[in-house]
Amino acid sequence: MIRPLSHCFLILLAGLSGCKSTSIDPKELPPVEVASNWSLEGSDLPVDSLGKTLPDELFPEPLRLLIEQGLSKSPNVDVAQARLDRAFAQWRESKSGFLPQAELSLNQATTKQNFIGLPIPGSEQDVLSTQFRSSGLGLSTTWELDLWGRIRAIKQRDREAYTAAQKDWEYYLMSLAAQIAKAWADAITDVAQWQLAKQTAEHYALVVSRVKDRYSQGLESLVDLDQMQTDWLAARREVSERRRQHEVSKRILQTLVGEFPDGTWEPVGQLPDNLDPIPAGLPSALLNRRPDLLAAQARVEQALYSLRASSKELLPRLSLTGAAGTSSPALQEVVDSQFGVWSLAGNLTQPILDRGRIRGGIAKAKANHQEVLASYHARMLEAFREVEIALQADVWLREQVIQSHEMLTITKRNDQQAQSKFAKGLWRMRQVVQARQRLLADQMKLNETRRMIFQNRIDLLVALGGGWKEFTAERCDTAMASNIFQGTEP
Repeated sequence: MIRPLSHCFLILLAGLSGCKSTSIDPKELPPVEVASNWSLEGSDLPVDSLGKTLPDELFPEPLRLLIEQGLSKSPNVDVAQARLDRAFAQWRESKSGFLPQAELSLNQATTKQNFIGLPIPGSEQDVLSTQFRSSGLGLSTTWELDLWGRIRAIKQRDREAYTAAQKDWEYYLMSLAAQIAKAWADAITDVAQWQLAKQTAEHYALVVSRVKDRYSQGLESLVDLDQMQTDWLAARREVSERRRQHEVSKRILQTLVGEFPDGTWEPVGQLPDNLDPIPAGLPSALLNRRPDLLAAQARVEQALYSLRASSKELLPRLSLTGAAGTSSPALQEVVDSQFGVWSLAGNLTQPILDRGRIRGGIAKAKANHQEVLASYHARMLEAFREVEIALQADVWLREQVIQSHEMLTITKRNDQQAQSKFAKGLWRMRQVVQARQRLLADQMKLNETRRMIFQNRIDLLVALGGGWKEFTAERCDTAMASNIFQGTEP
């Protein structure tokens, strides 16, 4: 049994109740405190010992190859990569946009001017004109002085947005790897269940044939024959359903690893059995490596810096503009310093009539800050819930696996006894069929339980932001994916 983290939840709820502050100082962000560790009753396994066996058990070689293939070939990874590249480009664009702006220009112009009505003797009927040529080379600069820290806040805001995009990308890769692992478990289990269903149908077909022979000899009743045929038809229907599930799970797995879902190949490998128990006292600080929580933290910082930048819009802005260059009638003289010209000006602006618009933007930034902060706390609570559910489910599922093994041992023994007693004429065919049916049903239940405990361990890895031992899922084109299940500190 897992001891609840009620005191931790109370701290979080108390933090949520204080989220109405409109402070824009990042240092006043309410901390989210967590319990020091998670404990499991009945587990005295040291924390470090599980890390020696867990990755090899959960990720056999066929699954590792599928994860690597999926992370290198899935088009959804390319979509996530493109989003990350776009966020990085936007941050670079934003960062460059606040540097001093400089433009170099080279121009040449020819101007014709007419003189109409001038009393020049001998040219009363003509239109006098003249042409002017001018050439210029200039360098102009504009620079806004960041007196109040508005530009610095905008830079930091965009930097936090890029950090959030990075963590979203890492979390997507982790989630995709988890989906592939769970889909592989589905495919492996579904093919095993299909095979068991076929064995059941084949057994019923043999039994129906025997019952028909016995019925013709007057040893079985028509009721027994109809019942056997009904059970046989139900078993054939079960085979069709299991086959359908198997075909679906194969195609889902193919799609996740970036292949055309034609269902032409069968997944290989087998689910791990007899997994070691999860150690007691897992530190809750493991959540500090979850990419989605780190992304939520970055968005909180982004909202705070956005609020800070909005509040500075009410203050005056001071900018400097300067220009230097040359101006000459001849193009070859534009590099001559004797024709040099320059200008330097300062510009101070203070918003007056649009202060209402700016205050509206500040109010919107405050509301956005409150929303992002509340979302961060909600995501933390969800993370606690995911870990608690996965830990508790692991305890009960492990008990179910033990019970399923014990039941399977008994039903195997009963099946052998039924076959022996039927051969001696002590049992009827119906009793033999029931014994075999219980045996195959218990095998199916064991397969389902093994799938559930495997997928629950995968959910726990994602909930903790990685395993408690280094696991590297390599990518062909992205080195950062090597930390998918490693859970390294940011």
